[in-house]
Amino acid sequence: MIMGLSEPLRRKWDILLPCLLFAYREVPQKGLGFSPFELTYGHPVRGPLSLVNEALEKAPSKLPQDVFSYILALRNQTARFRSLAQGNLEASQEDMK
Repeated sequence: MIMGLSEPLRRKWDILLPCLLFAYREVPQKGLGFSPFELTYGHPVRGPLSLVNEALEKAPSKLPQDVFSYILALRNQTARFRSLAQGNLEASQEDMK
């Protein structure tokens, strides 16, 4: 799976490893007919896309107020947290010099 990444992403394999492992563990294996997650926990994984899919399959009256704006806000918040964490890491590394 790592070799399937584009060259710029391949250099960040260590950062992407948890996402790659999650993707590997949620896909059913051809020979087994089950995913590694299902064999371990006894039910299919409920990842981010399956949660969005479940919300969209509900009747419109049962949908959260605005699923897409919630997802966009969550994405923006995560990006801010990543940026803050990067700043904290750089400051910490500078203090250690």
